[in-house]
Amino acid sequence: MAIARTVRPLVLIYGTVETSRELRKKPENGGDIYATEFTVKQPGGALLSYSIYANSSAPHPKIGSFVAAECSIEESRNFGASLSYERPGENALDLIASTLTAAK
Repeated sequence: MAIARTVRPLVLIYGTVETSRELRKKPENGGDIYATEFTVKQPGGALLSYSIYANSSAPHPKIGSFVAAECSIEESRNFGASLSYERPGENALDLIASTLTAAK
């Protein structure tokens, strides 16, 4: 018997911030900003978007700046897959580097 629980895998994304836009609730729900979406261009040309929710204290990157972020993947039937900011990417990079060093 499986235990029902939410699984939110983490991915590390990086690149140059191309655009940002505010995401708002529908007018009938107050129209408030609930997140800011950032589109990042990776060195190979791929574009990825991730969101920082309004209740987060995470700093918002500037257009043209380099960013590395650890994001969770959320999936829904209505909206497909989306990436949500969890923490700075430096923490994941340190963990990856130390694990690879220990494995030698």
